[in-house]
Amino acid sequence: MAENSLLKKFEYQRRIYHRNTDSAGVVYYADYLVFFEEARAEWLRSYNFSQADIVNDFKTLILVKKIHEMNFIKPAIMDDLLVIECTLLTYSKVSFTIEQIARNLNGDSLVSAKIDLLSVDSTSMRPKRTPTTLLESLSQG
Repeated sequence: MAENSLLKKFEYQRRIYHRNTDSAGVVYYADYLVFFEEARAEWLRSYNFSQADIVNDFKTLILVKKIHEMNFIKPAIMDDLLVIECTLLTYSKVSFTIEQIARNLNGDSLVSAKIDLLSVDSTSMRPKRTPTTLLESLSQG
C-alpha cells in the first residue's frame, strides 16, 4: 500500500444553486455527497480515465466502499463557489482511499471526508484488481 507523500491533489469547482439549499438557506448536507462524487469523477478524468472508459474498456466500476470521518465544519450558502479537493491517501491493487475537502473561496474548510473506493467487476459486482494503467497513473501522482 502506498502512502501519499508525493501524490497529487486535485481541485474541482462547484457553484451552489438554490436547489442545493434547504429551508434554512444552507447547503443540504446530503448534497455534499453529490459534490464529492462529481469531484471524484473529474479527479479520475484528470488521469485521462472517464467513468465510461473504465466501464467500457476494463469492465470495472469504481464504487464507494466506505465514507468515514465526514465532518461538517461550516455551511455553504446559495451562490458560493466551492473548491473541492481530492487527495489520494493510500492505494492497493483493488482499492484506494482519498480525502475530500470542500472549501469556500476564502479557503475555509466546510466539509471533509475520507472515502474508501473499491474496484469491482461491472458484471458480477465482485471486487477485482484496479486496471493496471489506472493504478500506474495513480501511483505516479
